[in-house]
Amino acid sequence: MNASSVLKHGGYIYIDNDHMEGGLDPSWQTPGIHSGFPTGICNDGTSVETYMETIWFNIPNRLATFRRLTRIKFPDGNTIENEYFQQKHPVNTLEVQSWLEALGFIIEYMYGDRQGNPYSEESPKAIFWARKP
Repeated sequence: MNASSVLKHGGYIYIDNDHMEGGLDPSWQTPGIHSGFPTGICNDGTSVETYMETIWFNIPNRLATFRRLTRIKFPDGNTIENEYFQQKHPVNTLEVQSWLEALGFIIEYMYGDRQGNPYSEESPKAIFWARKP
């Protein structure tokens, strides 16, 4: 974890993580092309569109490969497109916790969502607030 080497002693790190325990969540297995992040219109009128297609997945090992396409259209009509492939392994709560502890971080608190509710096994998120001693 590179953040550990650059963070000052007493500094904090926040890790916002989907709470995915067990096999790969069904939302990561959906076939077809879907709108992705980032997508929207910037203040200057630049539009960003991202599309994602699931190519392959492995449920027990929580692995998925995606083809992604990002298109940026500027107000002057110029367009940039970038297509790339990515493989992801959404980590579980224990993995993140063990990495933080192995690097000497002290976990101050765990949130279960972005509204600041406490973490529980039913939470949609596992958000860590940790301090480097």
